[in-house]
Amino acid sequence: MSLATGSVAPAITGIDLKGNSVSLNDFKGKYVLVDFWFAGCSWCRKETPYLLKTYNAFKDKGFTIYGVSTDRREEDWKKAIEEDKSYWNQVLLQKDDVKDVLESYCIVGFPHIILVDPEGKIVAKELRGDDLYNTVEKFVNGAKEGHHHHHH
Repeated sequence: MSLATGSVAPAITGIDLKGNSVSLNDFKGKYVLVDFWFAGCSWCRKETPYLLKTYNAFKDKGFTIYGVSTDRREEDWKKAIEEDKSYWNQVLLQKDDVKDVLESYCIVGFPHIILVDPEGKIVAKELRGDDLYNTVEKFVNGAKEGHHHHHH
């Protein structure tokens, strides 16, 4: 069972580095790369250079990254962000929410990286490496060339 491309991204809310509550919905109107990760996941951390490259290239073009961590210890999470310089929108899921979020996104492995469009729909999944950048580029640049929305 997995969440199909085209489905609406389920709600996510976490606490950011400043202690504020930040939801995926706060970024409606932008393309959002949602990165599910945790500090001890070496495969997750290996994606950071690609995330950083993508973030810097498109952050001024209606795009952002929403990092969703399942870390149990806040200090592990903060240390990882500092080490990786991954200062985009990072949130830590609260313990009671972890299971629900992972289940609603049908996540079995980490990292789990998806792209959500400005309307909150999932448009790409299982993004890794250069695919991350290329997929975001395609959508972000395609969006601003005045393509008409297709009505279903």
